[in-house]
Amino acid sequence: MVCCALFMASGILCAQSVRPIIPEVSLYASGDYSVIRDMSNVLVSLYDARQDDEEDVAAEMRRYDDSIDKVHPSVMMNQHAPTHIVVAANTRQEVESAVESVNQLRQKSRSRGRRTKLIVLYGNDSQQLAESDLSGVSAVFSAGSAERPFDILTQAFFGGVEVGRQTEWLSLDKGRLMSVNQEKIRLGYGVPEMVGMNSEALKDIDNIAAKMIKDEASPGCYVLIARHGVVVWSKGYGNTMYRNGKEVDGDMLYDVASVSKAIGTLPVVMHAMDEGKIDEKTTLGSILPEVDDNKAGIKMSELLLHQSGLPAGIAHYLICVDSTSFTPPLYSRKRKAGYQLQIESYLYLNSRAKLKDGLFSSERSPEYSVEVTRDRFITDSMRMAVLDKIDKSAVGKKSYRYSDMNFIYLQQVLERIYGRTLSDQWTKYVARPLGLKRLLYRPLTKYDLDEIVPTEDDKHFRQELVHGTVHDPTAALLGGIAGNAGLFGTANEIAKIAQMYLQKGYYGGLQLIKSETVEMFTKRHSTTCRRGYGFDKPERSGGGPVCDLASQLSYGHSGFSGTLFWVDPDKDMVYIFLSNRICPKAYNSKLTTTNVRSAIHEAAYKSILE
Repeated sequence: MVCCALFMASGILCAQSVRPIIPEVSLYASGDYSVIRDMSNVLVSLYDARQDDEEDVAAEMRRYDDSIDKVHPSVMMNQHAPTHIVVAANTRQEVESAVESVNQLRQKSRSRGRRTKLIVLYGNDSQQLAESDLSGVSAVFSAGSAERPFDILTQAFFGGVEVGRQTEWLSLDKGRLMSVNQEKIRLGYGVPEMVGMNSEALKDIDNIAAKMIKDEASPGCYVLIARHGVVVWSKGYGNTMYRNGKEVDGDMLYDVASVSKAIGTLPVVMHAMDEGKIDEKTTLGSILPEVDDNKAGIKMSELLLHQSGLPAGIAHYLICVDSTSFTPPLYSRKRKAGYQLQIESYLYLNSRAKLKDGLFSSERSPEYSVEVTRDRFITDSMRMAVLDKIDKSAVGKKSYRYSDMNFIYLQQVLERIYGRTLSDQWTKYVARPLGLKRLLYRPLTKYDLDEIVPTEDDKHFRQELVHGTVHDPTAALLGGIAGNAGLFGTANEIAKIAQMYLQKGYYGGLQLIKSETVEMFTKRHSTTCRRGYGFDKPERSGGGPVCDLASQLSYGHSGFSGTLFWVDPDKDMVYIFLSNRICPKAYNSKLTTTNVRSAIHEAAYKSILE
């Protein structure tokens, strides 16, 4: 669990507190210094000047920006061209030597038009730096009272904690830096007692997760809980696979499945509404005039509420299977002779069914350009066949029916409006401003396979372990970027989007989405459906996808792979659960039948002391 030693050593635990209390941090800054807000064009490099480097400052900084690592100043200036250089130091000598080295390199790089702010994180009392030559330093953060000072200093630098004004100024050999306040604009990291929660009560999560693994409901999971803007529980359990798996840690990327709808597609839809490109009454035909007449009148609100009348999905396998290779039926509800391969809880595949010849290629080529798995590629004509199947689908009664197709159409609407892929839009409007690196579509373009959690050992369609590419078959046939699925990420990164929703579109000092838009999307709009616009909500009588203690104001989304995020404004709380319960078998439903996710959620509520 995060940061326990820091806050216990500081003697600041207060069980009844509703506002995070932190060790004293001093900030002395020049007039041109301000906390980083929009992360889109920010590049931070760390120069760790400490002789004693037991505390991993780089790891603490990566909670806010995954690209940060320790780099020598010469590499920073010649290759990285950072916007901010952060010096970590424990002694005056370390500070002065590091600042001198960095300034020399900055002088050389200025002719190339680079502007770099120099920030000092000092692990002792700032007054020890009095009369030092800190020319060119934009800001000094110091914390001398904490056992792990750089934990709180990195949070302060990124705006994860509020910093109050301490003294008037810090006298230096060349000028002075003024003491200033700095607001909290991002998630912080601490212990449960900081935010009125009980650590001992939260340990029930350990027992629930252990039983989950013993029952083989999932080989592992990751749990994150944040309250009052502070992450107080962030912990991995088990392994990525039952056999030969790696121990789960916070850097591993999970296929979040349909959670992609709420954290990938939805924020872009909200952005489009904020810009006036669409509203809830906009019809599908007004944006996509080529759609069939039976779909032209479908409104955005009906797509978002899953009340469009569209079917739940498409039978992807029927598109890919060779109809001459077997005698119907293709499926059986019971295991029997000729139907031995189980693909769902009560569904077995005809053993004679074969995929079409030439469907897959083991190598990417101009003809086979669409990636379905790491070793299988299809033609773009097959991708278009999937879209054509969606377009030709029948429209039924406009009552509630959860459907992936609603969000695939929302994707098409967004791509038509903006003229770029959903992934590009999401990156521009969400990921880059928030500084999200370990939350993305098609993760193998940036991360190694061993950093990604595998999903199903797919025996009938992809015929291999699905690992690093999206599990959802429709999203896979669409190339891994789809309105219904496709995002891979960590709990820490998902928590930033969840906190943005909780703060009504505000995070990192930015109003990414209008507050009234978030309010509209997260409330109910139908008497026959519990959902908001794209978000799931509790049943009116309690329960549903989460525990009975969740308030009626709460909202979130779950994913087929065994994932969930949930936001409760009533308790100012965020809950993230990531698992790969479908590894190796997608029809393993024990995670749901044993209520693992809601049991952990309930433990979080029961730990609240106030």
